[in-house]
Amino acid sequence: MRDANSRTGPIRLGNKRVAPILMIDARGANLKTTRNAVIFFVIATLLFVTQVSAQETGAKRGAVKGIVSLKGGTLERAKLEGIALELKPLTNGSSPTAVITDAGGNFEFTCLADGEYALHLLGDGFEPFTATLRIEDGATVAQNVLVKVAGLTQRVEIKELARVGAPSVVDGVANDIVSKVLTENERRSERLRGYKVTRRYQIMTLEGKVVAQTVAQMEYRAPGEKRFEKTSEKGSGNVRHLVFDRLMESENDSASGNRRQESALTPANYDFRFTGEEDIGLYHCYVLEAIPKRKDKYLFEGRIWVESHDFAVARIEGHPAKELSFWVNQANFVREYQNLEGFWLPLRDKTQVSVRFYGRRVLTIDHGQYAIEGQTEPKANIE
Repeated sequence: MRDANSRTGPIRLGNKRVAPILMIDARGANLKTTRNAVIFFVIATLLFVTQVSAQETGAKRGAVKGIVSLKGGTLERAKLEGIALELKPLTNGSSPTAVITDAGGNFEFTCLADGEYALHLLGDGFEPFTATLRIEDGATVAQNVLVKVAGLTQRVEIKELARVGAPSVVDGVANDIVSKVLTENERRSERLRGYKVTRRYQIMTLEGKVVAQTVAQMEYRAPGEKRFEKTSEKGSGNVRHLVFDRLMESENDSASGNRRQESALTPANYDFRFTGEEDIGLYHCYVLEAIPKRKDKYLFEGRIWVESHDFAVARIEGHPAKELSFWVNQANFVREYQNLEGFWLPLRDKTQVSVRFYGRRVLTIDHGQYAIEGQTEPKANIE
């Protein structure tokens, strides 16, 4: 069913692109079109911010990993757990990140841009350690750390560190969790070949009245190709074309673009703080506060829930880090993920926008049944 006051042409879905035609009537539709365009801009921005399911990845990034050992230690005490290390970029201007060693003394920094870095040992009780490293062509650099006791050593579990409450300690715990998420996401992305899913896009008033709806089949092919095919439409033609069609276009364009790296949920873009643990449905999660490092409309301020077994993002909620428009009083979003055959894929998006002189509108995207194509070998657990 088409809006009586609009005429439409096909948009780009796949390789075809024809701009939609809008027929404006004499009852103020120009203002309606402007408002709908504002809503599209806000919704598209928020959805792009939340698209961090790293099974759909972009360019390869480098890593630094190794083992922290105690110099002169006995075999059972040679590997040090709970030791904090910092990696500071020397060439690309990014902020330093920190991780904490696991029970085997292992550490890993992931998703690193090419350039020079300084690796430092943090905390009291050991003699200073610094190493200068270089990452080229997204390679993984191995750097073991041999430490010497300068005083009393400390051995603390992650949860005990978090309960101390000091900002530097809590940030270290959060960065360790995020590092594991990025590592597991890369492993999942290597296994995911593609999937198909039915999506239902819908805009409603707060009272539940449906303004517009589109149902579409989306096909994803690794590493970054998406195709959409609409199967049904109803409601306002202007809203469908200014919001839903452009969302599909922008998602297809950005699936493998540089903007994904610039907005990715990584220590290059965010500071993280561990705030506790919480159950989300069937998933037990670590809860992290995400604090953007710059005012950018493609970054957000809010919280993420990380499933504690798979180290995958199960939920995101927040608002843009930068004011989007004079027209927008408020913009909040929630994205939920689900575990399907070992892959964490979107379940539902909900975005609420308050536009000046227009009121509130709610966009929902329900991701229906998936058909997944991927390798089935089991994932190694991270302890």
